[in-house]
Amino acid sequence: MKRNKFADAKYRLNSLLLTACMAPLLAVCTAPMLARAGDSIELTPLGTFATGVFDDGAAEIVDYDPGTERLFVVNGADATIDVLDISDPSDPTLLFQIDVTITAADAKANSVAVRGGMVAAADDDDDDDDDDGDDDRGGLVAAAVENVDPQLPGAVILFDTDGNFLKRLVVGDLSTGTKSALPDMVAFSPNGEWLLVANEGEPSDDYLTDPEGSVSIVDLRNGVSNATVVDVDFRAFNDASLDPSIRVFGPNATVAQDLEPEYIAISDDSLTAWVTLQENNAVAVIDIATATVSALSGLGFKDHGSHENSFDASDVDGLINPTPWPTRGMYQPDTIASYEVDGQTFLITANEGDARDYVGFSEEASVAGLMLDPTEFPNAAALQQDTNLGALTVTSTIGDTDNDGDFDEIFSFGARSFSIWSTGPVHQVFDSGDDLQQITVTHLHEEFNSTNDANDSFDNRSDDKGSEPEGLTVGEVAGRTYAFIGLERIGGIVVYDVSDPYDPTFVQYINTRDFSGVAAHGTAGDLAPEGLAFIPASDSPIGQPILAVAYEVSGSTTIFAIDEVAAERRSRRTLCNTTMTGRFDDVVAVPGGTCVLSSATVNGNVTAVNRSDLFILGGEVDGNIEGNPGSSVVVLSSFVDGNIRCTDAAAPNGCQVSGAIVDGNVRSTNAEGGFVNIFSNHIDGDVEVSGSAVQAFVSLNTIEGDLECRGNIPAPDLPNPNPDGLPPTNDVDGDKEYQCDASLGF
Repeated sequence: MKRNKFADAKYRLNSLLLTACMAPLLAVCTAPMLARAGDSIELTPLGTFATGVFDDGAAEIVDYDPGTERLFVVNGADATIDVLDISDPSDPTLLFQIDVTITAADAKANSVAVRGGMVAAADDDDDDDDDDGDDDRGGLVAAAVENVDPQLPGAVILFDTDGNFLKRLVVGDLSTGTKSALPDMVAFSPNGEWLLVANEGEPSDDYLTDPEGSVSIVDLRNGVSNATVVDVDFRAFNDASLDPSIRVFGPNATVAQDLEPEYIAISDDSLTAWVTLQENNAVAVIDIATATVSALSGLGFKDHGSHENSFDASDVDGLINPTPWPTRGMYQPDTIASYEVDGQTFLITANEGDARDYVGFSEEASVAGLMLDPTEFPNAAALQQDTNLGALTVTSTIGDTDNDGDFDEIFSFGARSFSIWSTGPVHQVFDSGDDLQQITVTHLHEEFNSTNDANDSFDNRSDDKGSEPEGLTVGEVAGRTYAFIGLERIGGIVVYDVSDPYDPTFVQYINTRDFSGVAAHGTAGDLAPEGLAFIPASDSPIGQPILAVAYEVSGSTTIFAIDEVAAERRSRRTLCNTTMTGRFDDVVAVPGGTCVLSSATVNGNVTAVNRSDLFILGGEVDGNIEGNPGSSVVVLSSFVDGNIRCTDAAAPNGCQVSGAIVDGNVRSTNAEGGFVNIFSNHIDGDVEVSGSAVQAFVSLNTIEGDLECRGNIPAPDLPNPNPDGLPPTNDVDGDKEYQCDASLGF
């Protein structure tokens, strides 16, 4: 920052500008996105296979077999596993489909996992088919297939990679009492000796039948034909004292019935599994060798009342309005993955959130529909307006802490984030706060919180769970570990470097959705990422790491190249919608909001996006200041080591620069909604006012470059700010060009 160059400059502030800057300011500032310097990666789409089936689960979970260079993709619409040839990832082609309906009870696959060269599918039928298969344990694939009666036990089915049936094993057929049901996810242990199945055990729609949740462990140590199954239940916890953040709330349900296993991660040594219990806000720890549950870990709740955890809660205000609200988020992760750092295992969760909403029982409510405790919520009437917190979907099952019939706390679904947890015991070491919200606002603010089955759906998911991080995977590239996180609603993949689990850093956000297309017509690109598979360079058909992603709503599967990129410094980007003081890297004024940087230092660029008001008062900016169309920019008594540019500046403040030292150019184009006022500055570059404006006033500036006025710009209707009564003048070292009506102001 060049402060000393003009240290003796005298500045006079326009009183009208000061009055404008003192207007009341609203809303919040969100926490900065994380960043790092160093070698990194970049995703680039290579090719896509599209089923052409819209919103019917035609591409859900995906895994890869390196021996055949094939992807195996769950196609719920056809009750198959689609087998894609990706020997040329730029042109994935369908080779054949594996029919998973081996018996009449088999419905459709829910998940697939591949190990080497053979396939195992998890299916719901309780008939055991003991046909012998290949004893070679060189590789298997597992897929979860639900029964035509989803409250009956399922099965795991083994195939080879050419789709030939090998064996079928029932899972969840508990020896006594209530059965388990709905195998929803399968995973191989790293050593290939075990195959684990998460049996979710969802209730019937009338809630009269509620199967138990369980985890089935398939022992493959003696080969496929001799494989055996042990079902791990949760009955030992029926009378146990549980962590208070573990939710057990189904009508008349035991703990064993209420817990619903969702997703599985397995340790590198194949000894331990961690299973998300999504609806219950918990993780189960499984000892694989003894087939027992060693612990149930509650995940606690997220404080959304802090600025770093702010979120937009309304879908009816038509604004991007991240705000700290007096709510607590239930993490409720869907996908979980594990990785090691210095011999310690860490878990990563995608905190999607999920509610029970059945005909026989529903926990969903809106904040507007709750009776809030008047002591805890003295501003309840304002909070419960739909433009504030009223429209937010929350649970009605917890929050009345003193049992007096009203709600003392508000609990919402999901955390709109991803988290990292240490193990032994499970303990959170990092949460991404509101990073995912910031990232999508920055990259796609016009599509903020869109839903996944229709375009032109701005703000649609704000009252639910936001972007809904659902799927994730991890992979190592050039000695660093990365997390790839799919955002189910707005779409796209967020990449973080998680090599330091205590301080992950944002790398990239890429979205292959086409917001100009029609989703139902198949012209909107990839919609709703569900399953992700990381393929290391050693297994890749092109000798470099790639990522395969299955998109549930669009029924498409897209392959991304993962390229190493040169070291660079990635800026910390801060979203601003309030008054901020301090040091920042890049700053973005939230669309529709007001950002005031008061005596702040910005070591990067400051951008006012559409419909935002930006004020920089007595600060330093070591970069450019950019006002996008529809925004207004006011810079007072500040040092700017870059350019200031206003495009289509809007009322009430237009484009105003006063009392500043600018080591660059100042340009205003088409300020149709507001006036242009460039007054008493030292500008080391050019000044240009062009296009149109309500009025323009450029006076008492020292300009080392050119001064130019072009377009339909009327003379100003402002008091003469020169205290000596002299006409407005500028000291211009370069050329002057007046081709407008604003000469009086120059």
